[in-house]
Amino acid sequence: MLKVRKVISLEEWIKGIGWGYSEVYSDQVIDIAEDDLESIDLWIFFDWDWWGIDINNPPTLCPNPPTVDWDTKITVDLYAVDANIYEDEPLTSHTIWASEIWAMRNNPLN
Repeated sequence: MLKVRKVISLEEWIKGIGWGYSEVYSDQVIDIAEDDLESIDLWIFFDWDWWGIDINNPPTLCPNPPTVDWDTKITVDLYAVDANIYEDEPLTSHTIWASEIWAMRNNPLN
């Protein structure tokens, strides 16, 4: 197992205004198999249960459902445990929009 620092960042996009609110949502050290690090995009892509987008739990940064005019960009970066997230490059990175998660959950055949 390999220890890495998993940092999840959120950025709000509003058409006509541009980038709005930005925050580090989560910053934690996790264990991951070294083989998973090589295929991390798929591993992270299908594990979005922590992101609550439904009628009873709307996201805080964008409307429910998100739209092309108002959305939240979610970035998951994996760093070395002792990395400075503001200066060092991540080992791997994956980005998804809240609207994409909404579409996957509500249109499972797409």
